Amino acid sequence: MSVADNPSDQPTSTEDGSSVPGWLEDSVSRSFSALSLPAEKKQALSGSYLDCLTAIGRGSDVMATCEACHNGLMEALKLAGLSHAELETFSRDLEAIEDQFISEI
Repeated sequence: MSVADNPSDQPTSTEDGSSVPGWLEDSVSRSFSALSLPAEKKQALSGSYLDCLTAIGRGSDVMATCEACHNGLMEALKLAGLSHAELETFSRDLEAIEDQFISEI
């Protein structure tokens, strides 16, 4: 599922018990908290993004899959009406989080 799909119909990684490193969920939550979106939208998009990241397997092309998660989320945020400046700042924050996540896989 891409983040751009309707994430509210899907369980998040924290709801279905999948393993999400605590630091990852905390970092993503902090990044999302700065966005000018309704809380429900932030929660749905962050849950879908975390699900996408945690679905990355050791045998997969980690970089390509992570990039797809990132791009899907950024497209969903663009459609939600975030400003270009807000998107750029958020994207940089996510890239730092993704780099750390990839290094631990």
